[in-house]
Order: sequence, then C-alpha cells, then structure tokens
Amino acid sequence: MNIYVIETPGMNRSQPIRSALQGCEEFTAIYIPAIMINQKDEVPDEFCSQFVSRYGRDVLPGEYGCLLSHRAVWDTVARTRQPGIVFEDDARQIVCSSLSATASRFLSKQEFNAAILSFHDPRYFNRKHIFGAEKFFRLCGSSSHAVAYLITPLAASNLLDSSNDFASVADWPSSSIAYFLSPWQVVHGDNISSSVISDLGPRINLTATIRTWKILSLQHFLENREVFASFHSYVRVILLPLLKIKIDSFRMKLFTVKINDHRS
Repeated sequence: MNIYVIETPGMNRSQPIRSALQGCEEFTAIYIPAIMINQKDEVPDEFCSQFVSRYGRDVLPGEYGCLLSHRAVWDTVARTRQPGIVFEDDARQIVCSSLSATASRFLSKQEFNAAILSFHDPRYFNRKHIFGAEKFFRLCGSSSHAVAYLITPLAASNLLDSSNDFASVADWPSSSIAYFLSPWQVVHGDNISSSVISDLGPRINLTATIRTWKILSLQHFLENREVFASFHSYVRVILLPLLKIKIDSFRMKLFTVKINDHRS
C-alpha cells in the first residue's frame, strides 16, 4: 500500500516520518510537495465567501493550499484505484507494524466501499481513552482532522466529485462517504514542528459555543444569505453536519465511560 506524505517545500518536517517508515516493507512511501498558497489574492473569491460563512473568519492562504494538496492525493488514489494512507508532514509517533495491521483489518471489510479511516481525531477522544480499543467507530458525521487517514479509491472519487460542497480539508462531505475512527495511531506534531498554516497569520474565530448557537438559531443563515443558494443548502452544508458532530461526540463520551468503567 502507498503512503502519501504531503511535504512542506524547503523544510525538514517529514524526517521523523522517513525514519519511522525506513525498512517498512508493508508500505511504499511517496513524498509529494505541498501546494503553497502565500497570498490572499490567490484564493478564489467564491471559496473565501464560503469559508467565512462556515467558520466566521477569513480563510488563510495556507488553508486553501492544504486543501489543494490533499485533492492532488485524492486524484492519485482515485486514478490508481488503490487505497492509500495520507500523512501531513507533522504526523508523529508512527509505528509501522501497528499501522499495517490496522489498515489491513479495516480494508478487509471496507476496501471497495467509500470509506475513510482517521488515525487521529482528538475531537472525540483523547489518547488514553481510545488507545487499545479493538473496534472501529463508525461516525454519523465525518472525521475532523486530516493529519493521518486511510482513504479508499471510491471515497477519493466521491470527494473529488463533491469538491464544491466543502471549504477545507476537514470539512468532509458525509452524504456519500462512511467515516470511521481507529484506535489512536498517530499524534499531530511535536515539540519542534508547529502547524504551517497557523504560522501564516492570526486566526480570528467565533467561539464554538457562539457559533453553535448562531447556527441552531438560524442567525447564521440570515447573516450569510447571499452565500447559500437556498435554506435547503444551508441545512445540508451547515446545520446537519453540526448536529452529526454533536451526536458523535455524545456517542463517544458514552463509550469513553464504558471503557473507564470496564478498566476500573
């Protein structure tokens, strides 16, 4: 299986990944230069408007470049019709044997389906809760991080086809793709590397509580009506994904309690 590592040009951020994969016969590592977008005027106006409507702030050029970089990998996975693992270059604590076993077990059931398996998603779990769990967790919505994930060819094709329906890498469409969490395999970053995107400028964001209230009260729709073709579009793109996140978070908290109760 191929592992696609998206590398930031001119930096040595992927060296820990190279070291972790050295001598690993189960995978073929392919290193792909990230698409670097450095100026706001390089980002299409339509994309900027869509992003503001969802996140309550302007898009950073690096976020758009990140999306383009992942799309390039999805195109390769779809064309080759072979599942692949995608790492951003600040994925850390990779254990080749564990990764291979998890990928094989997942693909034995999902290889020909439209499925994405996240190896890192702190939205739902912290490391001590999920580590060692034996099952894959099917999400109602989608995974929230793109630092490390396995993607099937059909899922890659569906993501490319629905590319106008989302505004960032982790804003995954969930209508035609099944998303799963794995036992925690990968950590995002370390004491040396930081997010390239966060280094490109300040993030001015709504707090999660305020944004959630605005969406549920429809104030968000009324303030951004020019961005959405219809109220149906708003419900599909904004409201339903938020509700699915809340449902998944509740489910994962229940499971966390079960793990802790079982261990105590």
